[in-house]
Parts: sequence; structure tokens; C-alpha cells
Amino acid sequence: FNSRNYLQQVSAISPDKRYFVYLNRADRSLYLHDFETDEKTKLIEKQLVSAETFLRGVKWISDSEILIFKEKSIESLYSPIDDSSITRFNVKTKSIVKKIEVACPEKFKVSPTGKYLMILDGFSIRQDIKLFDLKTLELLEFRKNSGFELIDDICWSPSEEFIGYVKKKSIIIRPRNSKNEKVVKILPKDTICFFLSFLNENTLIYRYGAPNSQERYILWSIDLTTGKESILIKNEILSGDIYVIDNGKKLIAEVGN
Repeated sequence: FNSRNYLQQVSAISPDKRYFVYLNRADRSLYLHDFETDEKTKLIEKQLVSAETFLRGVKWISDSEILIFKEKSIESLYSPIDDSSITRFNVKTKSIVKKIEVACPEKFKVSPTGKYLMILDGFSIRQDIKLFDLKTLELLEFRKNSGFELIDDICWSPSEEFIGYVKKKSIIIRPRNSKNEKVVKILPKDTICFFLSFLNENTLIYRYGAPNSQERYILWSIDLTTGKESILIKNEILSGDIYVIDNGKKLIAEVGN
């Protein structure tokens, strides 16, 4: 691959590890690369991806379909009138299955079993939590933001029974089908949360700190039963995403400046 031809944050490998989908920098078209045959197939022409629009978070949901997360165009970045959307796209037929309009499509999480899609949708700090059926993209649940409450870092528990998020400097969990929130931790003053995820059903992991402090690189865990907080990683510079694998037994983290 010539990595200079790819746009950042829009590539993804299929679950069977055979295909690689990416947005080409040269012609701004979406391509599919077959690792076995080395064949490249154009999925979406540049006419459907304007020069003023970014694609983010291309996500596979099966071996034959992907979700394309389309971000706001530059001109409409701060306008409620734009073409932001989430598109379910069939790779085999090269066709759009369904599209839903959202204001902030880059803030999403697919559930562990691939049944649900959770989105933070809204403008600025007025963001609502929306839950969709991933197969049909039908809206299942709508958690209206009751005020100017900054909600961020949404995540799923392994069982899909609980979701976690940060709201007003607090780390919160709640049952998926309930509005009853439980405050797990209140973040210290003048700090922000940089990462949040379930390690397992009973443990959350997160990074927080002041933007320019070394404290923001520390990876913490908290036992949801006892409330005990512990340090998992301290002496590494965690600069990117962290992935939980093997049922919480292993972590993959991007380390470096």
C-alpha cells in the first residue's frame, strides 16, 4: 500500500481479515482491497464524497456489509443544516442499504455482539444518546439531554446490558433499557476524560487529567462493585486508542509521542 493515498481514520479491515476498505486521497473514492487476490474495487465514486466532506469511522458489521460514518461538510460544520449521516453500505452489491441523518456521526459505538449502534447525536454540548438496531438502523431508544450536559466517551459493557459515559465531569453507568444512572467516579477539578471503556462487566478503565499534564497518560481501572480505583498503566505515553481483547484479559494500546 501507498499510505500517502489514504485519508486518516477511514480505513477498516473486514472481520474475516480478507478485505481492507479505504478512502483514496487521489480521487476521493472509497475502495475495497482483496488481500488474497490483490484486487482493488471502487465502491463509491467521488461524486458521492464531496471534496468538502470527511468520512470517519468506516466500520464493518459483517463480512459483506460496512457502515460508513459521514461527517459534516466544512461549510456546515457549525450549522444545523448539513448532510451528516450514517450509511449502511453493502460491499457485494455496491449499494446503499439505508441512511440516517445525524448531527455528530463520528461519536458512535457498535455493541459487542453487533446488535446495536449507540450514537451521541446533537450540537455542541446538547448531545442526546440514541440507540439503533444495527441490522435495520431503526431507532430503539432516545435519551434526551435534559440540559447543557456535556456527554462523551460512550461505551458498552460486554453483555450489552450496561452503557457508560461521561457527563458533567462524572463517569456514569446505566442499564441499557433504563434511565437510572449511577455515578461511578467524579473527575477532579480542571481535568477531562480522555478515554473510557469496560474492561469486563464489573470493571471500567479510563484516562483523565489536565490537557498538558503527564497525568493524562495514566490508565486507571475501577471496580464497579467495590469502587476501588487502581492504576493499570503508568509509565507509558498512551497517545491513541486502547482496545480490550480476549474478554478483558489483554489490552492493545497505542504508545508514543
